[in-house]
Amino acid sequence: MDSQIGDGSKNRGGRPVGVRGVRVLASRHSLECVKVLVDIANNERAPEADRVRAAEVILAYATKPAGSQP
Repeated sequence: MDSQIGDGSKNRGGRPVGVRGVRVLASRHSLECVKVLVDIANNERAPEADRVRAAEVILAYATKPAGSQP
């Protein structure tokens, strides 16, 4: 699949151009999202499954090598 780049050139075989924008947007909110996950994991009134899943996500990202893809 070819994706058009702003200057009209092609991004042959690469990721669609919009992916970069999504990553930038996600990175702007990453700290807030981590805080939400920590709040869920620590909330004794939250369902146990939600608390466990929040903890799993935190640990999964905390132990990933820097720069690795999701």
